Amino acid sequence: MGLDTNGIKFILACKKHGVSFKDTMMIGRQILNADKNQVEENLKGFGLYESDNQVNNLLSENKGYAESLLKMLGSETIDSLDYSNYEGANILHDMNLPVPNELKEKYSTVLESGSLEHIFNFPTSMANCMEMTKKDGHLIIITPVNNIMGHGFFQFSPEVFYRVLGERSGFKIEMMLIFEYSPDEKWYSVSDPKLVKQRVELMNSSATYLCVLAKRIEIKDVLHQFPQQSDYEDAWEGRENYYTRLAQDRDSLQKPIDTTSSRKIIKTLLPKIFVDTYRAYVQAKKVKFDPKFYTEIDIWKV
Repeated sequence: MGLDTNGIKFILACKKHGVSFKDTMMIGRQILNADKNQVEENLKGFGLYESDNQVNNLLSENKGYAESLLKMLGSETIDSLDYSNYEGANILHDMNLPVPNELKEKYSTVLESGSLEHIFNFPTSMANCMEMTKKDGHLIIITPVNNIMGHGFFQFSPEVFYRVLGERSGFKIEMMLIFEYSPDEKWYSVSDPKLVKQRVELMNSSATYLCVLAKRIEIKDVLHQFPQQSDYEDAWEGRENYYTRLAQDRDSLQKPIDTTSSRKIIKTLLPKIFVDTYRAYVQAKKVKFDPKFYTEIDIWKV
C-alpha cells in the first residue's frame, strides 16, 4: 500500500480543511511512494515545509512508511490494519469480515488509500471503515476510478460514495476530488449525481483517481439499508431527471421513426475508414471533464 505524491497532497489538503489526525487508522500500512522533490513541493504548497532534514526524515524514518508524516500532522495514536503482517501492520484482520467491536468509533481519522478495490466484499469493508470512524471524525478514501482495469477487483464511481456516505448512515461528504495522471494534471471537484440529476460519467484514457473526505456527523447503523442509484430512485418516485426524459422520448409511440436521415445515408455511402476517422475525431474533441459535473479547483487552496 502506498501514498504517492498526489495521495500525500490530498492528505495535506484534508489537514488544511481541519481534519484531526490525532487517532489514525490506516487500512493497510501506507508507505510514502514519492521522492524528495515531490514531498518538498507538497509541504511548501501547504505551508508546512521547515527544512531539508524534515523531508529526509519523513522519507527515511519507519523505513519510509507513513507514520512520520502522520505524526507531523498531529497523530498521537497510529494503527494499521491488514490481512497479513507482510508490511508490518499492527492489527491483523480480514476486511471481508466485520471488524471487532473494540475498533468501532475509535479513530478521529480512518485513512483508506488503495485497499478497497482489492477487497472482494466491498459492502463489509466499506462498513468497517465507516464504523471505525468516531463521531465528528473523518474517513479519507483514495481509490482508482478509471483506466486501471486489472489493478484490483473493482473501479468505483462517484455515485457509490455519494450514496453510501450520506445522512442515512450518519455521514456527510465534505470534499470529493478527481484527478488523472497526465502531463497537464488538473484537479476537479465532483458533483453529486442526485443534485445535477444526471449520471456523473467520465470517458478518458488516463489512469484516474477519486479522493473522498467524509465526516461522521451522527452515530447510526451504517448500511442498514442498501443504497440505490439516484436516477433510478428518482424514476421510481416519479421525480423527473435527465434519464427519465430520455426514456420518455425513446418509448413514445407518437415519435416517428426516421429511416432516411442524412447521417444514415452518409454512413452507407462513405468507406468505413472515413466513418471511423470521423468518430475518433469527434470523440477526441469531447470535453472529458464536463463542467456540468466537474469544477476545476486549485488543490493548494481547497
